[in-house]
Amino acid sequence: MCREAGIADAGFDPLFSPFLVIAFTTPALTGDQSFPDHFALVGPAMREHPGAFAWDLLDPARRKVLITVGTLATGLARDFYQRAAAAVAALGVTVQTVIVGPCELLPDPPDNVLVVSSVPMLKLLPRLDAVISHSGMNTVSEALAHGVPLVLAPIRHDQPVVAAQVVRAGAGIRVSFSRARPGQLREALVRILDDPSYRRAAMRIRHSFSSAGGVAAAAARLEATAGREAARREQVGVVRRN
Repeated sequence: MCREAGIADAGFDPLFSPFLVIAFTTPALTGDQSFPDHFALVGPAMREHPGAFAWDLLDPARRKVLITVGTLATGLARDFYQRAAAAVAALGVTVQTVIVGPCELLPDPPDNVLVVSSVPMLKLLPRLDAVISHSGMNTVSEALAHGVPLVLAPIRHDQPVVAAQVVRAGAGIRVSFSRARPGQLREALVRILDDPSYRRAAMRIRHSFSSAGGVAAAAARLEATAGREAARREQVGVVRRN
């Protein structure tokens, strides 16, 4: 980026810019810690997911749960999806589950499980009572932006950190992606569904996200930072010319 902009050496690590750092989260998740003034915690930047959905298959009489490991961990998902399907099978009278992934991963799902390759996430979330996920930041942010609590099974990268933040905020329960058995997954899910404190915590984060401003706030901070830097450079140029 520096080369393309004609800058030989930016003089700083872009991950820790002295001008502006935008984080798509809020203190409701990061905790009550102080950040420099040039850090902007703006809440999530969400986008609609493409994909049709057979809405008539959803049973209004049962609570609804979504299970997903995102799009980057599908190769690791077979065993987890099988354990998760076994976990929710015993809840068929009261819980209906949507699993997002290739249908071949679960060729014979329980009667209360719908397996689909994709979902229009932002349209589905208002109908959900809980999400079981790999703790990817997008899925977590989208769920919490709708006040939906989570069971989190982090795999790698930033996912354990995100899961720890959600648990600390009281909006979710963490389980092991590789070792959690169906009974453990079911126990965690039932706690999320039956204990209203998880939903209340998720709603607190939802309100925090909403008031943070999202992409509009991020754009405003970018414009303000660019304007200040342009004015500074112009002032430096005037001083040098004089």
